[in-house]
Amino acid sequence: MSRVVNIIYNTISGNSRRNGNVPIIGCNSNYGHEYWIKKYSKWKHPVYGVIEHGVYFGRNTNMVGDARDYLLKKIITFGDYREETLGMAFPEHSVIKIGPRIAYAETDSKFLKQLEEEAKGEKVLTLFPAHSLENFKCEYDVDYLISQARNVMVKYKLKRLRICLKEQDMVNGTAELFNRMGCTVVTAGEASIDFLPRLRAIIEASDVTMSNSLGTHLGYCIYLHKPHILIKQNRTHTGLGKDFVKEYEICKSREKQFQKEEKMFLNYFSSDNAMYITEEQYELCDYYWGFRHVKKPSEMYKALESLYRS
Repeated sequence: MSRVVNIIYNTISGNSRRNGNVPIIGCNSNYGHEYWIKKYSKWKHPVYGVIEHGVYFGRNTNMVGDARDYLLKKIITFGDYREETLGMAFPEHSVIKIGPRIAYAETDSKFLKQLEEEAKGEKVLTLFPAHSLENFKCEYDVDYLISQARNVMVKYKLKRLRICLKEQDMVNGTAELFNRMGCTVVTAGEASIDFLPRLRAIIEASDVTMSNSLGTHLGYCIYLHKPHILIKQNRTHTGLGKDFVKEYEICKSREKQFQKEEKMFLNYFSSDNAMYITEEQYELCDYYWGFRHVKKPSEMYKALESLYRS
């Protein structure tokens, strides 16, 4: 492993165990979302609503976390795309749009400094490969992906390549595949309150970003003013047990719509343009991620208060 991997992966702090924020809705602790919006707004009470922790493409209406949490009939989401989807599935629920979660987290400044020092002033391409989940592993042709990334580097005179992997891919053999090819591998770590600050640092330390799968990271990069390239690549998923079968069936049920959306994003985020963000790209991401719905601290406080009081 490279030095950066050791620094980044082994120093995930214990803040998530010390911060004292115990959500009444378990999934709200994912990636520290409730912690950060409460800190940002100075809201002192529990958050009375399900916080969607990612942009669910393919018009996905599956419940996140425990179905009992939806008895509150309150959902905190990203932008207009999810509001429309949730409105069809849960017409009796209140839906509040707050934009990308990364807008409310503080950058891990120490981590950012480490990344900048490692780059030594050279321009960086950060690659966000499709990631595995707890119940299944995502696999793809690493050689092909790296060749495409290096083509982009040559085209746009980028000198350093970083691979940002999910926590599961740091331990399931995926990281080793990239290390063998001489790549610097980084991670935002576990799904704790440290995740978003570290992810912000990784994105902010990039000049251009790239991925082989449509995901929440794409809009986060655009929100933080980093151009993004999306390439098409076949992916397979493997796993064992009932949980894998359940998740696989959920993915298959919305695959056709997801592929339609991914094709649209592939057209907008091709490698033809990687040095600036176009107006069309920004508007598309605003529709999905809700950039215009990012709230000031006082606005967030009022939004959380309305959920708490209703």
